[in-house]
Amino acid sequence: MIKRIVLMALFLIGFASAPARAQAGPDTLRGGIVVNEFLPDPNGVDNYDTDGNGTAAAADEFIELYNAGPSAVAMGGLELWDPGADRWFTFPEGTLLPPASFAVVVVGVQAGGALPLLPAGSLAFDAGRSSGVLNNGGDNLVLYDPIADTFLQLTYNGAALDDPVAGGNFAGFSPSAQRTGAVVEASAAADGTSLTREPDGEGAFQLHTLVNGALASPGVSASSPTPITLGEIRVLSSARPPTLVVAAMVLLGAMSLVRTIRSARSGFPGPDGRC
Repeated sequence: MIKRIVLMALFLIGFASAPARAQAGPDTLRGGIVVNEFLPDPNGVDNYDTDGNGTAAAADEFIELYNAGPSAVAMGGLELWDPGADRWFTFPEGTLLPPASFAVVVVGVQAGGALPLLPAGSLAFDAGRSSGVLNNGGDNLVLYDPIADTFLQLTYNGAALDDPVAGGNFAGFSPSAQRTGAVVEASAAADGTSLTREPDGEGAFQLHTLVNGALASPGVSASSPTPITLGEIRVLSSARPPTLVVAAMVLLGAMSLVRTIRSARSGFPGPDGRC
């Protein structure tokens, strides 16, 4: 009986702790790339110093992409566009982004600053600009794939849709490009706080502070787990479904049941007269 309980607990732990991954949906390019987080207004009431040079400035804006697909994606040639700034960054050839990893583009690393340090597999790039690209009051953000001639588009702060194909504010944009999925409205931004998807790659955009209290997390999941103590077992918890917590609870419950059975056996003899 005890062996069956332990085996069942181990099965449930394995089931509960299986990693979940956002599946590539209609709002992705090249089978998995999606806009996942962006910081349109680094300074103001709150300040976020992306390059760590001691000053939160307009060039600390960043855009984070995420690979929500099942395999690595070649990102070389993908372009970031903005109405007025036009094409302001192109990913270099040979850029390969593993699944469940991030690619962060900082608008401009300034003197004394550096690109953020990211976990293995994630990538960081400097667009080399001295001033910001994204308008604080609202803007359109476009990610274009010149190979497939398709693009993703999102707006924020209630900005009016600026069609890069039909409009005239994207100089040099492909006149034959097709939008992938619907235009995403990323809601209202706030000074010094990014807008991020939760969970990565598929959730709706929301203020980063509402996800985990921090202002931003370029190149790191906003749901990165933090350690907590459950009974005597130290586990990880996050804003996502706490599967490890569930697993620990299952194990604790199984252990408690085993102790109960042993205690009962010690007080009641079996058919052979033994406890």
